[in-house]
Amino acid sequence: MRWLVGPVEVTSPSSEEYDRSEKRDHYLTIPSLRAYVVVSHRELLFTAYVRETADEAWASREARVHEGLTLPGKTGDLDVDTVYRGVSL
Repeated sequence: MRWLVGPVEVTSPSSEEYDRSEKRDHYLTIPSLRAYVVVSHRELLFTAYVRETADEAWASREARVHEGLTLPGKTGDLDVDTVYRGVSL
């Protein structure tokens, strides 16, 4: 089975609540999904929901300015400062 890392959702004023609740809940039912990332439009913040491999439970992780997230698999890291470079909030 191939593992899926993604999707990455960028919130908006009209989508943020949905992206962090109902949409997240739907994504987390996908058996092959390893991570779901939400990027905030209001502040320098990533929230990742990551499936822990040992027990298949989901854990939530956050990264803010000068931080990053390491995602499962070979996808690499998401660096907050790099992603938000040039963005005015």
